[in-house]
Amino acid sequence: MDAAGGVRFSAQGGVMKILISGASGFIGKALVSSLAKEHQVYTLVRKRKGKSGGKEIFWDIEKGDIETEDDFDAIINLAGENVSSGRWSDKRKEAILSSRVMATRTLVQFVLKKKNPPTTFINASAIGYYGINSTELKTEESKRGDGFLATVCEEWERALLPVKDRGVRTVFLRTGIVLGHGGGVLAKMALPFSLCLGGVIGDGSQSMSWVALDDLVSAVGFILTDKQIQGPVNMVSPNPVSNREFTKELSKAMRRPALIPMPKAIVRLMFGQMGDELLLSSQKVAPEKLLKNGFRFRFGTLDQALEHYIR
Repeated sequence: MDAAGGVRFSAQGGVMKILISGASGFIGKALVSSLAKEHQVYTLVRKRKGKSGGKEIFWDIEKGDIETEDDFDAIINLAGENVSSGRWSDKRKEAILSSRVMATRTLVQFVLKKKNPPTTFINASAIGYYGINSTELKTEESKRGDGFLATVCEEWERALLPVKDRGVRTVFLRTGIVLGHGGGVLAKMALPFSLCLGGVIGDGSQSMSWVALDDLVSAVGFILTDKQIQGPVNMVSPNPVSNREFTKELSKAMRRPALIPMPKAIVRLMFGQMGDELLLSSQKVAPEKLLKNGFRFRFGTLDQALEHYIR
C-alpha cells in the first residue's frame, strides 16, 4: 500500500469478497468507493428495493435477518445512529446504543451460522471508549473511561466477542474526529466559520484527536491485508491538537477570523450531556498499533488535512 498515493491493496491478500454495513454514511461511502476498486464489495441496505440481489443485500436488525446465504472474506460494520445530530434525551441515548449493539449482534449471528465464516470482522467503535476529560495520552492498552460514550463503545465491542471466540480475526476501529469532504465535523463547522461566527469552544484547552478520511480508508485497507492486526485500533492521526489550535488552523484554512467563542455554560445550555462529551471533553489518543505495524499517514498534521479538504 502506498499511503502517499492513495489506497493500493497488497497483492498477497488477493481480491476479497467484503460485506459492509453503514455504507451510506460519510465514512461508508468513501470506504465502499475505495475498496470496490480492488475487491468485490456488497452493501447491506435497510430499505427493500425489491428482491435482494446484486451488490445490495437487505437486512433487518430488529428481526436479526440478513437476506443472503453467501460467504464473505471480510465484514465491515459501520452501522449506528448518529451521535451528534441532536441533544441526548433518554430516548435518543437508547437509540444510539441499541442501533450499534443490535446491528453488531445481527452480523455476529450471521457469522456464527456459517460453515465458512469470514477471516476478518472489522467493527466500528470510537475513542469515546477512553472517557471524558482525559489529559494523558491514550493507547490501545488504556482502560475504559467514564461517560455515556464509553459505555456505548464497551457494549458495542463486547457484542463482537462470540465471533472472536469462533476464531475470526476481530478489529475495533476506535475512531476520532473524521475530517473529509461532504460530511463530518468540517461540514458542520463550514457555515459558522464562513460567516465569521466560529470560535474556540469552552476554554479551548481540550485535546482533539482527529483523522483524515483518506487516511482512515487507507488504514482499513491496511488492516484487511495485515493479518497480524487485531483487537482495538486507534483510528486517529499521530498529532492531536487542542481545540484552540484546531480553531486557529480552521480559521486560517477558511480565511475567516474566528471571532465568536462559545463558553462552557452556553455549550451545556444548548447541547446538555452531548456538549459535555463531544465538545468539551478532552481526548488525547495515539495510533500506536497502526504505527507499530508500519502504517504511514498521508496527513500527519492538521494543517495538511485542512489544506487538502478546504479548497
